[in-house]
Amino acid sequence: MLMRKLIILKYPDYENLNLQDDNDFRKLVIWLEDQKIRHYAIIGRNELRNITQKSWNEHFRKYLKDLKCPFEDGNREIAVDWLSSMAISVEFKQNIDKNQKCSAETIKNVREAAKALKNLKVGDDMVNEGICKLARLLKIPQHGDNHVTLQAIRILVQERIQHFNKQNTSKDSAKKIKVSLAKQELGFQTGDGDVDNYARALRLLHINELRQLQTDINQAIVSVQALTANPKTDQRLGKVGRY
Repeated sequence: MLMRKLIILKYPDYENLNLQDDNDFRKLVIWLEDQKIRHYAIIGRNELRNITQKSWNEHFRKYLKDLKCPFEDGNREIAVDWLSSMAISVEFKQNIDKNQKCSAETIKNVREAAKALKNLKVGDDMVNEGICKLARLLKIPQHGDNHVTLQAIRILVQERIQHFNKQNTSKDSAKKIKVSLAKQELGFQTGDGDVDNYARALRLLHINELRQLQTDINQAIVSVQALTANPKTDQRLGKVGRY
């Protein structure tokens, strides 16, 4: 149930969450307060943000008390589950006008439209007309078989999206971002501030390399999928009949 709530709240690291780990637990608490609940003023959240201080648990107990939480902080899962429920409640109240517009009639219309879309076939007149308009818009020569035209549209759109993503990736990688090393989590301390900063810089560089590697892997997967989804064969290599 907690995972479902975190998915609804769009918590970015819900899959790797380990409530037994102090770092994960405290980061989740401050994320809920910063992004959703906002019970304290921004400056009042500093004690919760400092997740490495020894007195953090005391500030967390005070935080639960201020929110009038009926549970103690001894059971982390129960406390976080309650905070997640409160975050969902706060978000619902903030978007109450939007939520009230989702009437039964609106939902029914959406479902009927989805059902009609699901039942569409390439041979339908409305679909054929839409394919012809799309082909003219993209300047694609129309084939006698609309299945072929639709396949050509898909290939063109996919190639343009890949090209656009590749351009954005190269632009993003060229951007220089200034970060404060002192604000980066290291996970350990050497007792020497300069050495700690060197370690933080190396950690950031390593994370950046991993992200670039993941991007390259994703692009490779997309390229392979494009080949396997649209295989090309050379009939001249085949032989038909008796030998």
